[in-house]
Amino acid sequence: MKTVNFFSTLLLLVTVFSTSAFAINEPIPTSETPTFPGGIAALSEYLQDNLEYPLEARKLAIEGTVKVRFTVSPEGKVEVLKVTKGIGNGCDEAAAKVVAEMPDWMPGTAGKTKVFSLAVRFELD
Repeated sequence: MKTVNFFSTLLLLVTVFSTSAFAINEPIPTSETPTFPGGIAALSEYLQDNLEYPLEARKLAIEGTVKVRFTVSPEGKVEVLKVTKGIGNGCDEAAAKVVAEMPDWMPGTAGKTKVFSLAVRFELD
């Protein structure tokens, strides 16, 4: 069976920075940072339920990680997104689509737009 491995989605908070400052792997108080409803486990479940492995990529046995950067507005809306590392054959578009269609996040108390980087791993069994 062909599936998508979502282990790498746990790397969601590897890169978090505000529009005015950059920070890598620095602890950010949960109350100040927007969070996916239900946390990382719910995000992983959302991806498993909604991400489609493109047929073309399956046929060509394409595997790898697509990295998508996106912003979460002070209101919790997923906004500007960009694929920062792709693997092609429809995987980049599939990863961007599932991020664009995410439900609203729980907004942070800091009232700033935050940028997140999500790694989505495509892997065939």
